[in-house]
Amino acid sequence: MILILTGIPKDTIPPPPAFIDLFQPDKIVHLLMFCIYVYLFAKGLFKGYPDKKINMIILAVIISGLLYSGLTELMQKYIFITRKCSIYDFIANIAGCLIGIAVIKIRFRKAVDQNENS
Repeated sequence: MILILTGIPKDTIPPPPAFIDLFQPDKIVHLLMFCIYVYLFAKGLFKGYPDKKINMIILAVIISGLLYSGLTELMQKYIFITRKCSIYDFIANIAGCLIGIAVIKIRFRKAVDQNENS
């Protein structure tokens, strides 16, 4: 889904209403995409590998999110020619990754606490 959304030609996306421009909705979209990506990836790893160290799973998910975020921005610069690479999009992606990790830590607090104590 992320790859599709980052590859859609910009001229096919309808412009937002003028008042929304103040909030730069595309940054919110980036943040939400990567928050959901990290959350679902970590949740899947927790379910699939319950005996693994939670900190290792979180580290793997963060690294994956960073790499995928950077890759999508580079693809927007070199492959999806109607899109623009943006450091601000990358920052929004990383913020989404961090929020996703925070949500995962809250959601799986018991497992995180047990793992840190062992």
